[in-house]
Amino acid sequence: MCYLCKYCDSYVGCHNNTREPLGTMANNELRQWRMKVHNDYLDPLWQERGMERREVYQRLEKHF
Repeated sequence: MCYLCKYCDSYVGCHNNTREPLGTMANNELRQWRMKVHNDYLDPLWQERGMERREVYQRLEKHF
């Protein structure tokens, strides 16, 4: 299950067997930026520096 806008190529997946979105809708450009931020900045914090993944998101959330 997912939500899709064919006009602007935006979509978001849903949690298994629900209609609850996993996040916010994103078009191709935004999806590419999100992947870059994860690969270059967020994922190394918890994969290489010993932080818990949840902690990375909690710290990021404080800035917004």
